[in-house]
Amino acid sequence: MSGERGAYGGGRRGGGRGGRGPVDGSRSRGGGGRGGYAPAPRSQESSTTPSASYRPSPLATAADSPSSSSIGEELRHLTIAEPTKEQTPQPAAPPASSKGLRHPARPDFGTVGRPCLVRANHFLVEIADNTLFHYDVSIVPESVSRATNRKIISELVKVHKDKVLGRRMPSYDGRKSLYTAGTFPFESKEFTVSLPENDGRKAKDFRVIIKLAGNKSIHNLKEFLAGRQIEAPQEVIQALDIVLTESPSTKYTSVARSFFSPSFGHRAPIGEGLECWRGYYQSLRPTQMCLSLNVGILA
Repeated sequence: MSGERGAYGGGRRGGGRGGRGPVDGSRSRGGGGRGGYAPAPRSQESSTTPSASYRPSPLATAADSPSSSSIGEELRHLTIAEPTKEQTPQPAAPPASSKGLRHPARPDFGTVGRPCLVRANHFLVEIADNTLFHYDVSIVPESVSRATNRKIISELVKVHKDKVLGRRMPSYDGRKSLYTAGTFPFESKEFTVSLPENDGRKAKDFRVIIKLAGNKSIHNLKEFLAGRQIEAPQEVIQALDIVLTESPSTKYTSVARSFFSPSFGHRAPIGEGLECWRGYYQSLRPTQMCLSLNVGILA
């Protein structure tokens, strides 16, 4: 009886109003004296259960977060520095292609309709499979006028063509480049040219230095026109343009690739002492047939 009474609350003195306590080891009201409880001994399984750990809430409390005054104080001490070259990210260069762009081949010529003849301001140009030699020209004192530079080189050729230049007739662009169909007997040479003044004053001396810079093969241009080369040799086309403008540059008033002269007719006054002259422009262009000289009328 004593054991049975202990299981139900511990008798009158200890249980009181504690009531019936559970037998499974949980909290038992009234089983441990006056109004208390006596926890039952834990089993060994409870010792292996992992204990819960405390994780702070991601929302910081007002006491833990920095105040607005401290943030403002930190912002006042911030400085913005220019990024150095080492820090500045450089865009990656696109990969270079070893092959040029090849345009799609023309499938065929037109076969529908009636063929007709069309006149155009294009003239076919035939060139020999030769090599153009490029010379660098320096004139001291330097002149900003192309017309003056041409007069200096023209005077040099007139004086030294037979004895020094090997009877070569050069083509000059009026600035720094001079081209010949064959080499001079020298690689570099200095000349003194006396250019007479138009108003009868004493002739002015110029020092001219001509130096071999390289050569341009016309064979590359022919390969391009025949479709056996992808990229157009622009340097060769530019050199041939200079050769074709050599003669009109010495005869007419030149403006870039355009030439004007009152001898072309249609000369008309436009007031204030000005006149309108007729002229033409020319440009060498590669076509699907061959090299073409495009000529147009200007006024």
